[in-house]
Amino acid sequence: EEAARLAAKQAEDEKKTQLQTRVDREEKKAQEAANRRRQRAMEARERASNISSRTEQADQRRQQLADEALKSARESKERREQKVKELKQRADCALQERNKRIIEKHSVDRHHIGSEESLQGDSTSRSQRNDRPQHEESDSRQGGGSPGGDDFGSKNQEAKGGPTPSIYYYCTPRVGKDLIDANVRVQKEYVRRCHDLEKEKHDMLTQKHFKSLAEAAKTLGDKFEGGYTRKMRSLHRMYINPKTREDKSPGESISPRAGGASGSGASASA
Repeated sequence: EEAARLAAKQAEDEKKTQLQTRVDREEKKAQEAANRRRQRAMEARERASNISSRTEQADQRRQQLADEALKSARESKERREQKVKELKQRADCALQERNKRIIEKHSVDRHHIGSEESLQGDSTSRSQRNDRPQHEESDSRQGGGSPGGDDFGSKNQEAKGGPTPSIYYYCTPRVGKDLIDANVRVQKEYVRRCHDLEKEKHDMLTQKHFKSLAEAAKTLGDKFEGGYTRKMRSLHRMYINPKTREDKSPGESISPRAGGASGSGASASA
């Protein structure tokens, strides 16, 4: 019985030891799990703090970039306004300088015109003073040679009078430009008519084309008719329209000179 009790007691001790070992193992596992959870929580908090810090840094960076862009836009606007202001000041200064130069030029032109008038007046007076002794001498001779010469000399001096006034016209730039354009148009028309005349003359000498010149001469009228026109009309009647030659009487001459004379008479009668 005692051996049985000892065996039972040993068995119970073994069971208690196994149970305690199992409990210790479970507690250890629970402690390790708790430690792992605690570690994960700490890591999660650290990640969250890192994310929040990064978010704050990104927000600060965006705000900094926005401030820099706003500052750059404001500075560029100020520079643009300053540049526009400087350009406007330059334009105003240039306009003032231009107006000043124009005014100075007009004043110089007027002074130059006045000086020219004064110089011309001085030269006229000098020429009159130089010519006066000759006229006085001739008047004195005439007065000495005939009775009443002094009266005639005095009348001649009174009739002579003062110097002839000089007139200067000042043309504005617009009027001067109009005059230049009109002069250019007249010169072009003159050159064109001279070219046409030379061409017609060349055709007349090489191809005997007299009709165009004769027709052009008809439109000028009798007051512009000369020897060349009469010759052209006679040549026209001789070479182009010979019927007028056949209709003439036998006593009339058929030479170009006679034909020209008859042509001039016919034109006069017409």
